Amino acid sequence: MGRTLVARLSQKNHVELLALLEQLVLRQPDIEPLIELLMELPLATTTQERSRPGKGRERTLDPSTVRSQVASAFYHAGERRTGQKRAVAGR
Repeated sequence: MGRTLVARLSQKNHVELLALLEQLVLRQPDIEPLIELLMELPLATTTQERSRPGKGRERTLDPSTVRSQVASAFYHAGERRTGQKRAVAGR
């Protein structure tokens, strides 16, 4: 993401950001599982925080979050596969 986009987004309020996300999902519905996945991950730190020593640089994983992400990935992969089977069977 370009720095100018981040700067512009940082000036939007909560409601405006939600509206932008809603428009993005409406225009690109395939992105919704990616957004769901990213919401489960710890937020990426800013460039400034990455350069600081200490906690800002630590990475932690929550096993339950990883299990949830894997389950979601398999679930959504199964949906696509089932839809492909139906499309082929319908020919």
